[in-house]
Amino acid sequence: MADVEAGCTRIGLEGVTGAGKTEFSVQFAELCQEGRGPNPLVIDGGVAPTEELLIAKICAQLREVPRARYREFEEKSQRFLARLLPGMRGIGGAMIQDLAKVAGLDKAEKTIEAVANLLAGADAESDPYVRLAEADQFNRRALIIEYLQFIADLGNPLFIFIDNYEILENSAREFLRVLLHRKPANCLLLIAVNTEREPPSDWRSIFAPNIMAEGGEVYPIPDLSNDEIVAWHKADIGIDPDDQTVQDLVRASHGGRPAYLAMIISGLLTGMGEPRVPHFEELQATRRRSLSATARSLGDLDL
Repeated sequence: MADVEAGCTRIGLEGVTGAGKTEFSVQFAELCQEGRGPNPLVIDGGVAPTEELLIAKICAQLREVPRARYREFEEKSQRFLARLLPGMRGIGGAMIQDLAKVAGLDKAEKTIEAVANLLAGADAESDPYVRLAEADQFNRRALIIEYLQFIADLGNPLFIFIDNYEILENSAREFLRVLLHRKPANCLLLIAVNTEREPPSDWRSIFAPNIMAEGGEVYPIPDLSNDEIVAWHKADIGIDPDDQTVQDLVRASHGGRPAYLAMIISGLLTGMGEPRVPHFEELQATRRRSLSATARSLGDLDL
């Protein structure tokens, strides 16, 4: 929070399975956005491993974000369209048309619809997000960056959290490097990576250094100390654990991983006994099974 309050808007988070990266990041994002802006955008790289899927997830969540006044929406819509390359203005106009409907800006809708139809021509009725996915990589990236700026300009300070960076394929990682460099100034970007058995990725060689080069920070999440485990046990169970109990908790939680300790202590409280905690490979397999056939194909995952 001290870094964010000092102006840091790019954060990397490293940790093993069960370290609490996701839980921490969601709570941190909600805390940062409280009183500042809309709900954070939370995207799991495990279910959006390609650039197309990642951008689709961002667009889908952005539709629930916008707040704007009638005149402000029209004025900034015009500026947004003017910044786009001519070939992408049709898609941008259709996205604005969709946004006006979702945001309930009925007065602005007629004007924006006229602009969108003029720019989109015969394709005005087609799904702008399908057309965005079909656009070439350069134009697609340029449009989504400008669209994020447009949403931010409407008075929506954003927080984007991308989880499981290590699962992303190359084009998605390249897009995130573009986003890291060109995101709106009032957009906080948090990216978490699982370092347990990280698949080959550019996190340490390229991405983490890029975060630092852009004035951001990269933090590791350490395992809990024995004293912290004792304090947790006492807070939830009501008594100090003996040394053997502490050793058992350390062993069962794979060294003091918060997500696993939460499961174990819950088991003690409910009388269910020690749960079986999942391994990294099991979690990855579960994420991949959750993908649709189309998403697996797009992700080019080796199943």
